[in-house]
Amino acid sequence: MNVDYVFPVEELKIGENHNSETLLVNLGGKATNVAVALSKLGVETCLIVPIGDDDVSTMVSRVMSHFHIDFRPVVKQGARTGMTFVVVEPNGTNTMFNHLGANSLLSVEDLKEFENIIKASKIVYFQTGLNIKILEYLLSLDVPVFVEASHRVELSILKYAFAVSLNESELLGLTSSGTLEDALRVLVSCGVKKIFLKVGERGSYYVENGVLVFKEAFKVDVVDTTGAGDAFSAGCIFGMLKGLPEGSILELANACGAITCTRFGTTLAFPTFDEVARFLENQRHQK
Repeated sequence: MNVDYVFPVEELKIGENHNSETLLVNLGGKATNVAVALSKLGVETCLIVPIGDDDVSTMVSRVMSHFHIDFRPVVKQGARTGMTFVVVEPNGTNTMFNHLGANSLLSVEDLKEFENIIKASKIVYFQTGLNIKILEYLLSLDVPVFVEASHRVELSILKYAFAVSLNESELLGLTSSGTLEDALRVLVSCGVKKIFLKVGERGSYYVENGVLVFKEAFKVDVVDTTGAGDAFSAGCIFGMLKGLPEGSILELANACGAITCTRFGTTLAFPTFDEVARFLENQRHQK
């Protein structure tokens, strides 16, 4: 859970002052983003995240009340709520500055309070970068864990995940590989069951049991790429919950990411299911 401060600028220049005509403040952080994106798609979602006991936490609770989510904050005394400063250039490229704050303090003991909720979930979302013991704990509960591999982690643990999602640079770094083909081969050889791979404006891949599926990205007028990857992951989870075929999952997930890129921010930018359906229908008519 982060509070995002989004600054649109004409050009980012290191060492210089920048003025922004607008400032957008909304909630972010990958778990929060995916939870909100799923809720907008119509999925019943519970969000368990740490926040501080600072003034920002009051705003967080107020904003979260507007989303149809079972919000279960873990309040960390004396800590700041996570913050992210996002500088967005006209082509949609974003540069982020993160302060983890309370996020770095989440523990296994915190989650044990919510064990019944976790065990009852059809899919549990976890982002690497937090304490690895948390992932080990979730996997020990024998629930399907969807791992967002945004930070390096021991490959051996990923074979126990229900699915793994990551982008191109994360995949290459995680596997210390020079090409996507080699990197995917490494993950598969480690026993990873399902892989969702985001390759930006080119599209996305799905890999399972040696079968590789690719879907091209949709062409849109990009305003802000912040949160597009999280919208994609939410689309993947939604598609799996609905039992869609692999190609349809990627198409829907690509649409979620594309629509998000046409708007500023994250939680405010994520599309509803009706918006995704209309977008896909319009894309089919244009072909």
